[in-house]
Amino acid sequence: MRSMFRSTKSKTEMLSSHDQDGFIRLRLSPNAGSTHMCLYERSIDVFMWVYLASLCSDSVPLFQVCRSSLRYLALMMPRPVLKLKEINPLLFNFVEELVEIRKLRQDILLMKPYFITCKEAMEARLLLQLHDRQHFVENDDMYSLQDLIDISSGRLSCSLTEIHTTFAKHIKLDCERCQAKGFVCELCKEGDILFPFDSHTSVCHDCSAVFHRDCYYDNSTTCPRCARMTERKQDEESDVKEA
Repeated sequence: MRSMFRSTKSKTEMLSSHDQDGFIRLRLSPNAGSTHMCLYERSIDVFMWVYLASLCSDSVPLFQVCRSSLRYLALMMPRPVLKLKEINPLLFNFVEELVEIRKLRQDILLMKPYFITCKEAMEARLLLQLHDRQHFVENDDMYSLQDLIDISSGRLSCSLTEIHTTFAKHIKLDCERCQAKGFVCELCKEGDILFPFDSHTSVCHDCSAVFHRDCYYDNSTTCPRCARMTERKQDEESDVKEA
């Protein structure tokens, strides 16, 4: 990240790593260091407001903050402390960029089990491509201020899409061990090997089996894998009773 401070004639501005986009600019008050409470301390939602404003307008207002708040915000910038769906669950209904990033993150979480059981992936340290956003391999709902800045600028979408492509290529093309963990649609028994992160698939919530999306929603019966598991369990219980 570039320096987050810019000196001007009478004030200092805190800039994001993409200051040319004018996303977040927090202006330090000329009388910084005073004991008066700054705007950030009066409104903890100011960053969310600025983020939404940046999506709707090219003009982003400046907010005065005191020196201590400026240091605190710089410290918190990369930390995943924002759970957006709790702050405002409607965000994902109106901000397409957030929907795209959430889908990419969900796919990466589905890819993670393949990597942690794959010797080649561990040796290649594929998951370390997200070392600067470790929360992306832990959950899909926590965001940092830096994440929001990079979503607004388009930078995060580009980098995450590239990583997603690399991960999918390893699983589906480069690694025979990972390929062997794919699924055949048991409803139509046709087509290529399926993986839970494929865009045209659906996953059974109970047993995690993967099917073609159209087959899954057109099928009026239960999941074949779940049915087999239920039948096997009933047979085992019957054997126990007979014994």
